[in-house]
Amino acid sequence: MNKANCASCEAVGDMHVHHLIPKVYGGKDGPTVLLCVPCHGIVHSRSFRLDHKVLTIAGLAAAKARGVKLGNPQLRAGTADMARAAAAASSAQARQRATDVLPFVKQAQQAGATSLQSIADAMTARGIPTPGGRGGWHPATVQRVLKRFA
Repeated sequence: MNKANCASCEAVGDMHVHHLIPKVYGGKDGPTVLLCVPCHGIVHSRSFRLDHKVLTIAGLAAAKARGVKLGNPQLRAGTADMARAAAAASSAQARQRATDVLPFVKQAQQAGATSLQSIADAMTARGIPTPGGRGGWHPATVQRVLKRFA
């Protein structure tokens, strides 16, 4: 695709090269014009919708064929001990976040919030950040905090 003006509607943007003599009739090196995607679709009486998944797979395959090393070289699988240490650190962090918000959950319960939904609504209304730090409180979030200390 090229950046230019469409020969049909003069739109500016990505253009397709349209062969005036179809390639199947020997026009692959023949005269061409640039057409925008909608005009090119009209000429060929079909839609030129791009399937990004197919294009991505094809692009990655072409890069791999050229010898490009794909993926992030910084990522490593690690060992089982490293995985256990990471899980333990994550669990400790979750425990700390739950410990930080538990007093607010207890306050909401003392104020009359009895259901998980009402506690979640109270926490959101007070502006208390969730243990994950994003989004509002949900009943399942409150349940996980309470379950951690049950």
